[in-house]
Amino acid sequence: MNVDNSGAKPFIPAATAAIPAKAYMIGVQLHGELEYENNNPSSDRHPYGLSDTYTFNIYSVGPFNADYPDGADVTLFFKMENNYLPKDLDMGLALFGNPDPGLHSFKVVYSGDGKTVEATIPVVELK
Repeated sequence: MNVDNSGAKPFIPAATAAIPAKAYMIGVQLHGELEYENNNPSSDRHPYGLSDTYTFNIYSVGPFNADYPDGADVTLFFKMENNYLPKDLDMGLALFGNPDPGLHSFKVVYSGDGKTVEATIPVVELK
C-alpha cells in the first residue's frame, strides 16, 4: 500500500495522488498472512516472528533510476518505520533513495517463520 509521510502523520493518499519521493513509504499489512502470538496483535504492532528471523526484500517493478533497472533489488533504499502508521498497517518501509520522478511500483517479499509472503504495491507517481 502506498503511504504519504509528508504531513503531521503518515496517511494513505488517493490512488491517483502523486507523493514526494522523500515522503514515500510502503505500508505493509501482514495481518491475516502471519499468525500473531496468542492471536492478538501486540501494542507495538510487530507480528509474532518478526523480531529475529525475518527478511524483507523490495524489488522495483519498472526502472527505479538509471542505476537500478526493472526487477532490481532496491531494499537498501528503504528503512523500517513504525511510528504513527495509518490504521491497519503493521509496518512502514520509508524510502531513502533517489528514484527517477515518475510512475513506480514495488514488489515486497517477506520471508520468516518458514513462510514467504509477496505483494506487488500499486503504481504510484513519485515526484
